[in-house]
Amino acid sequence: MVFLIGLVSIAILLFYLKNGAFPNPSTALCSWDCGWYVQLRDSGYVLKLDDESNPAFFPLFSYIWRWTGFSFIQMSIMNALLFIVSVGIMATQFKMATRSLIFFLCIGLQTFFVVPYSESLFFIGSSLFLIGFHKNEKTITILGFAIAVGARSASIIFIAASVVLLAIALVQKEKQKIELMILALSSTVLCTLGVMTIQYYQTRNFFAFFYAQQFWDHHLGIPAFPLTSWHWPTHLSDSVGLLFGLVAIIISLGFCIKLMLKLPYPKTLSILFKQEPMDLAYLFSFLYLAGTTSTILLFQGGNIHSLNRYVFSTPFFLLFVNAFITQKIQVSFTWVQYILVACILGILMPRQSYLEHYLLITASVVFIPVSLFFQYKTPTHKVFKILVYIGIIMGIIIQLLLLSKYFEGNWMG
Repeated sequence: MVFLIGLVSIAILLFYLKNGAFPNPSTALCSWDCGWYVQLRDSGYVLKLDDESNPAFFPLFSYIWRWTGFSFIQMSIMNALLFIVSVGIMATQFKMATRSLIFFLCIGLQTFFVVPYSESLFFIGSSLFLIGFHKNEKTITILGFAIAVGARSASIIFIAASVVLLAIALVQKEKQKIELMILALSSTVLCTLGVMTIQYYQTRNFFAFFYAQQFWDHHLGIPAFPLTSWHWPTHLSDSVGLLFGLVAIIISLGFCIKLMLKLPYPKTLSILFKQEPMDLAYLFSFLYLAGTTSTILLFQGGNIHSLNRYVFSTPFFLLFVNAFITQKIQVSFTWVQYILVACILGILMPRQSYLEHYLLITASVVFIPVSLFFQYKTPTHKVFKILVYIGIIMGIIIQLLLLSKYFEGNWMG
């Protein structure tokens, strides 16, 4: 709570210093996707045949907004409280290390939890089914998937992750895991069909969601290089999100090969990471992050805008962080290898062809992940500690810049 209040207060102060006035709640809190939530709240689904339309969004958040009759400020407060409760539950159930929570808050993208967006609802739903996996609680698992699927269109990624984990459970012949993953798969499918039925009832098109996607420039294809994002400073946050997403892809490939094919952990991957056994919640989290990153790369033509939002503003990233800090995943690569990758990423992901954009992106992907990946290399070294603090401070600064710019009507994820 203190962190979120501080984040909002400083962002408001930055807005005041730049504009000479405090932001108007009715305009500052509701920009971009919030307008679609409001339209869905007030008018239901309306499918346009030749333009962007709201069937691209899932309905639960807008319907709760309609039922409560809350204002923009009240919805933002509700979101903040949902997020705080969710993180508290996750920290308790998974016995999170304090460093995991600090890193997640400072490096993640908490800005979406203090505005009227669906992130908090998705977060608490996803937290519930991850806890259901962890505790083998079927009721919590079903409830979590119902909330998460109703809040955001993540069904395809959920289904893919569930299928992979079901296959692994079948290979390992573990009855409890098989039951849980069948439950996860069926819950996702049924809840998705429920949303599609609602859309059909209101638009007379059962596939309204898929039809609407073509007008949001979501098309399968090879990403164009250099990768792009929308504007300063979202390209910094998106670049760091891409690095974490690529790490999730590599680790997911490793445990799929090891667990599904019953082969030793690949030597080519062990050069980068050493992996300890993880339960379903952690495995699902890595698969989700890997699936999200792959989807953004393959369906947005090289523009990775919003990748930061889909990576950072999730409990999956919280478990990702905790896996490294508790050494379930250990880094094997060296500083030299890491900096080389960071520099390559800086070249592949410029905002424009200006030197400062290359340098800023490279600095972000070098310093921000460093306190996660290398914290066990030399924990008492003064230089190392300075690098850790630099990464955390950069993460907070990016969040403040994104939120203050959002108050001005700019996109932040």
